[in-house]
Amino acid sequence: MKQGFIYAIEIAEWVKIGWSTDPVRRFGKLKTDVPLPARLIGAIAASVDEEKEVHHRLAAFRISGEWFKHIDVVREFTSGLPPIERKRKRKQNNSALGKFRDQHNPPLNQFDLAQKLGVDRATVNRWENGTRKIEAERLPAICKLTGIPARQLRPDLALLFDEAAQ
Repeated sequence: MKQGFIYAIEIAEWVKIGWSTDPVRRFGKLKTDVPLPARLIGAIAASVDEEKEVHHRLAAFRISGEWFKHIDVVREFTSGLPPIERKRKRKQNNSALGKFRDQHNPPLNQFDLAQKLGVDRATVNRWENGTRKIEAERLPAICKLTGIPARQLRPDLALLFDEAAQ
């Protein structure tokens, strides 16, 4: 019998209780398919038969398929699931923009920063990984928003902006 995990994913007042060999990957797929914030509550090692038994016990709360109202007995079950420890740690971002995003409260993702700057997410990604330089005309607005000095974002233009500031 194939071994995997019973997992619980919360979306609004609903919870998906399913079975997967890789709940983190399943969560990643699911959260891109729904228009609401999703949270991976936890998972426990179990068989498909054990998942079916859980579904049977919670049948009175079923909305459809593997989706349940996240109340009463269902919430009691999901709160008992241990959180999943991430196998991979997020790569530390050593770029000034990446550090700004990480230290922002709450942290910003690349998409959020891109929206604030009027560019697309891919542009922010390229600035952070060094495959594209920040355009000189965008530098003042980025410095103002982030508080990062121009010389830190574009050392090659530091003299130009230092002179302009005087």
